[in-house]
Amino acid sequence: MLELLDFNENPNLGVYCRANDKIAFVCKGLLKKVKIKIESVLDVKLIELNIADATIIGSLLTFNSNGAVVTDFADEDAVKIIKDQGLEVCVISDKLNAAGNDILVNDNGALVHPDLNDASIKNIENTLKVPVYKGTISSLKTVGMAAVVTNKG
Repeated sequence: MLELLDFNENPNLGVYCRANDKIAFVCKGLLKKVKIKIESVLDVKLIELNIADATIIGSLLTFNSNGAVVTDFADEDAVKIIKDQGLEVCVISDKLNAAGNDILVNDNGALVHPDLNDASIKNIENTLKVPVYKGTISSLKTVGMAAVVTNKG
């Protein structure tokens, strides 16, 4: 099913939402009709979340079925909301900490910003339980904002 949608008149949905095959984390404050549309079109459980009072959770969070990686300025409440979904959480404190922008992941593997440090990569591998590779997409280092992957493709 194809639906046109905007988040508070902004068409950049990926900045405000991050989803996998079962869950969609969305920023707080969306209209009820938008939340209902997301749940029905994606057939997922919708969880409202802000990270450090920011609505750009799609840029600050990424996850697969095994775990989640979130920026180090996420507060305890945000981390708890993520953990309550059955996900292990890795808080990344690398200088490149916009996890949603810097990490592209599904349940089979992850592609990360080539300048991410080795300690962060190890933590990401352990949390998401997938092999992690450094790389770019069309010369873009911010691979998480350059593409979307699911377990189906």
